[in-house]
Amino acid sequence: MNWLGDASGTNSTVNVNVTQNKFALAIFGTPLTVGSLITTYPQSSFYPYGTVVKLTALPPVGTYFSGWSGSASVTNNPLNLVITNANPSVSGLFGALNTGQSALTVLEMGQGHVSTIPYANFYTNGQTVTLAPVPDAGQDFLGWSGDAGGIHIPLVVTMTQSTVIAANFTTRPTLRVNTPLEGLVEDGFRLTVLGEFGVPYSIQASTNLSQWTTAGTVTNTYGTVQFTDPAATNRPYIFYRALAN
Repeated sequence: MNWLGDASGTNSTVNVNVTQNKFALAIFGTPLTVGSLITTYPQSSFYPYGTVVKLTALPPVGTYFSGWSGSASVTNNPLNLVITNANPSVSGLFGALNTGQSALTVLEMGQGHVSTIPYANFYTNGQTVTLAPVPDAGQDFLGWSGDAGGIHIPLVVTMTQSTVIAANFTTRPTLRVNTPLEGLVEDGFRLTVLGEFGVPYSIQASTNLSQWTTAGTVTNTYGTVQFTDPAATNRPYIFYRALAN
């Protein structure tokens, strides 16, 4: 898919000028095929191996989600699918609700997940369910939407009919400098941006945390992209941040 480190671009063959110890990482990926009535996060035509893709099945009216088939065979919904094999394919299975039963579908929008107690694929009408949002590290819970609203933590739902509730979280990018591919290199200071697929980011630099200048921009096509600041070699220290354009 692309190169990281001291090699860059998407060509399958690249030249690296070895003037000192250098590192190159080849990123391989695969398409993911999902059945109808399934949402994917993040959305992409290809996923690098190791990517965690969140799949959420949306049961049609009068049905409930009963499980996954294909490259996954569990019953939890949403499902965090780790891309480890070529060309995975996942479909959702649905069953018919009986009278007095209803389904609850929780959409996790952004970087976080929801604890559902008790967790079940369908509930008896009148049963209460407690939803607790759990943001990922460095993220925040923004609120509920769909068939619920507000920022109640936890959210207690009394099931009377099939319900779809979305938990909305922030999607802040993360900057990383902790592998041999990153840090001080021959061309400057290299850092890695971890963020939303397909989002362009502005990389800003500062020496005092109050005045910021744009050091450059990058497009995070597959969730991970690197940026090298050639001006960093002339400064004793520097701070960086990434902002979505």
